[in-house]
Amino acid sequence: MLDLFTNPGFLAAAGALISVPIIIHLINRMRFKRLRWAAMEFLLKSQKRNRRRLIIEQLLLLLLRCALVALAGILVLRFVGFSFGMFNKQDTLHVVLLDDTLSMNDRWKQGGGFKSSLDFAKADIIMDKIVRNVGQSTTNERLMILPLSKLALEPIFQPEVYQRLNDKKTVEKIREYLDKLPPGKLHVNMLVAVKKAQQILDENSENRVAFHLVSDYRERDWRGSEAEALHKAILQLLQQKERVKLWMKDVAHPERLPGTGGIPTAHDNIGIVDLRASTRVAGKGMPVTFTITVANFSAREANVNVKVYDNNSGNEKQEVAQEFNPPLPLKIRPDETTTATFDVRFYPNVKADEKYFAQISARLESAQGGDVENDGLPDDNVRYAAVEIRNKVPILVIDGKGREGRAENGDSYFLEKAMLSVPGGSYEVIYADELGGGDEFKTLERIDLSQYPAIVLANVRELGAKQLANLENYVREGGGLAFFLGPQVSADYYNKNLYRGGKGLFPVPLADTYTPPAGEEPRQPAYTGYMQVLLRGEQFRNNDAFPIFGQVFKDKEQLAFLKDLPVRRYFAVPRAQWHPEPGRVFELATLANDQPVTAFQREAVRIMQALPLNREEADFKIFKPALQRYRRQIEQIVQPGSSEKAFKLAGALDALLTDRGDEKENPNMTLLWSMADPKIRSLRDDIKSLRDLVLYGDPLVVAGLYGKGKVVAVMTTAGKTWNDWGGGSDASLVYQPFIWETVNYLSSQDSDSNPTVGTKVRIDVDASRFKGNESLKMARTFSMPVKDNPAKVILDSEQFGTLDRGMRSFVFDRTVEPGFYQANLIDSNDDRKVPLASYGQVFTVDPVREGTLQRVSQEEMDRSILRLAPAGTVVFEGPQTSGEQLINRQTDLSESPWFFLIFLAILVAEQALAVHLSFHLKGSEAEMPSQVKPLAA
Repeated sequence: MLDLFTNPGFLAAAGALISVPIIIHLINRMRFKRLRWAAMEFLLKSQKRNRRRLIIEQLLLLLLRCALVALAGILVLRFVGFSFGMFNKQDTLHVVLLDDTLSMNDRWKQGGGFKSSLDFAKADIIMDKIVRNVGQSTTNERLMILPLSKLALEPIFQPEVYQRLNDKKTVEKIREYLDKLPPGKLHVNMLVAVKKAQQILDENSENRVAFHLVSDYRERDWRGSEAEALHKAILQLLQQKERVKLWMKDVAHPERLPGTGGIPTAHDNIGIVDLRASTRVAGKGMPVTFTITVANFSAREANVNVKVYDNNSGNEKQEVAQEFNPPLPLKIRPDETTTATFDVRFYPNVKADEKYFAQISARLESAQGGDVENDGLPDDNVRYAAVEIRNKVPILVIDGKGREGRAENGDSYFLEKAMLSVPGGSYEVIYADELGGGDEFKTLERIDLSQYPAIVLANVRELGAKQLANLENYVREGGGLAFFLGPQVSADYYNKNLYRGGKGLFPVPLADTYTPPAGEEPRQPAYTGYMQVLLRGEQFRNNDAFPIFGQVFKDKEQLAFLKDLPVRRYFAVPRAQWHPEPGRVFELATLANDQPVTAFQREAVRIMQALPLNREEADFKIFKPALQRYRRQIEQIVQPGSSEKAFKLAGALDALLTDRGDEKENPNMTLLWSMADPKIRSLRDDIKSLRDLVLYGDPLVVAGLYGKGKVVAVMTTAGKTWNDWGGGSDASLVYQPFIWETVNYLSSQDSDSNPTVGTKVRIDVDASRFKGNESLKMARTFSMPVKDNPAKVILDSEQFGTLDRGMRSFVFDRTVEPGFYQANLIDSNDDRKVPLASYGQVFTVDPVREGTLQRVSQEEMDRSILRLAPAGTVVFEGPQTSGEQLINRQTDLSESPWFFLIFLAILVAEQALAVHLSFHLKGSEAEMPSQVKPLAA
């Protein structure tokens, strides 16, 4: 009932005032002691004759006076929703969708300091434009504020609903809430807010709803294929045009001017988009290579310096400045990125069974020192990284032949020799059979696999169900796993349980048995001067991005060693059954195709006959002699009875495509194949396809991604059982570097290994490995960086997690600050609180999505939303408007001119009736004597 009034607080006072005329009337009706008096008796008799008429007139006068007081109260109470006497409720719910993502921290200089888009949104838009003007409305307006970060972190977030917006206490309450709202560090899709808006609209079906979408309207969020779902959701929201209106307020600086098109000016920005270590786990004193990538989101070149800090101590690592490659300062072209590397060594006091998480941060400065100039977003100028430091780095080896594999020339023998020979390394080879008391496979069920940065399986036939489940979980959570195959491997088991149609750990399907099979003579690849193993670096943008082999063969001259790498047996991959997922599975090295070249004779002859030897155009005549020469050469290679191998044909075909000629008689063949003639293009593609077919044989080394981890599969043995890679060939000189880089790759961090703030993280622990697993608890701490001092360790959260089929799961889903977090598994009943296991993780901001401050154009908003929305439902504007259009001055009964006419009529009637009931002498009547004189005697 109270919500019918704009000012319900005056209702009690109005009720009391209405009772005043009644009280006065009752007082006047009080009876006094009666004295009999002749003249009065006469008057009383006369009054009795007119009693009914007088009572009616007095009651009517009382009613008129009560009505006057009631109407005066209505003027103060203000009936909401009455229009000309017809009840029509017109409440409006104002919903502020506040963008508090990272880009809203975009700042500019103002008044001797800095002001951000979020500051401007809270003070100038929400408080001064929305709250102040809505508070002047004559209707019952309500307001709620929905920060995007709250919606992302709390899916069931229920905002407070503010009422009586004209009350100073309510206004101060809203201001206090906004002041306590911290600057956002998350990236949140605006679609989350629009979906919440639709839910609010559905839940308030009796009210009008005004949505205020306060944001900086960056082009990345509002344009392109990713924004189409957002546009569709907004247009769907506006379909209830009778009840909804959307105010889209752009708060970015410089202000978006009304009536102007084009793209508004945006601030420049430079940020660190990646900082990662070459390994997750390193030994004490081992050099750890860090890779930093800096992006220039601006239209002008930038020069920046990078300082590296040890967050554990708070000190700057000044020696690192000399380690940068390329040297500092870094030069970054407009809209491009620059990558640099630097090495850091860590020397903590770590016991044999302890973990130490080394934390560093990289911070951008101007080339001259100090803050980066012309930089709108300072939050992406700092990025964190962490490395787990051990006294020795343990690598778990599971050899299918157990101790026998450690004999000379065995798989484990070569693996251990290679890993212990790493220059400056600190690796320790752990054999699973020694941990498991002779049963290496049971070890996979009992130990905590997460303590090993890499695991190697060599010549393993198959695994038990729980062993496989543990390995899958280990890799899925970021572990590295290498397979070396051998004669004991069951191809059927690998295909059914490890490959699983491309969904399992193993990246490729295997042929039914190895090649050549048992009982047949092994391959005897002779030295021919051609590569016996071909590297597949063409899939990657540069040599540094080429896993394993890019680092092994930085010196291109060392590729010559691959001309002598005899592989006698291996497991072939049936390519017809293999459909590798792009971006997830990579063929790194392939055996040369040693099939007889005659197997490709028909296709080679067909292509040679299609060469444009009969074209008479001048553009073709210059190539005729060279084409004839290549045709004769290729037909000779594939002639019947030829003993050549297929890879020799590949060399001739490649020369046909890439021969750049000379200044004399030989033309540049690349000019021919670059012609736009459709027949030439089709012929070029046929030659390329045949070249690849005859060049590449079966895969030898394949890498795959599985969850957060990596897998490498080598189709032959780690020892000399099937090849001479480990010893006895020229390629043995690169065997040890191959093992080093394989382990390094498996334990390395990808660019997406550090999640962004707001990302849900789950840690699964096999509770059966710990006694009293019901008391297991995960305590997570946050290392808050402190300038020139060690990081301050703050307890972030504690939880007992959930237990399901022996696995206890801990979920952390409200991470809002970038930096290093350490989760320690402890027994809550143990007063010492010694960690049973520790997990470190770095969370970062997302400059890739938030660092581009380019703004969406007016034309794009017109095209995608404004022109398609129902008329009058949406307004897109900058901050210049006063906001007075938000004042809802509804004409109700208290403002109607009829109300005042009725009030005037009642007032006149009341006065007339009051005069009528009063006692007055007419002008012709004599005054009554003031006293009665006695008669003369």
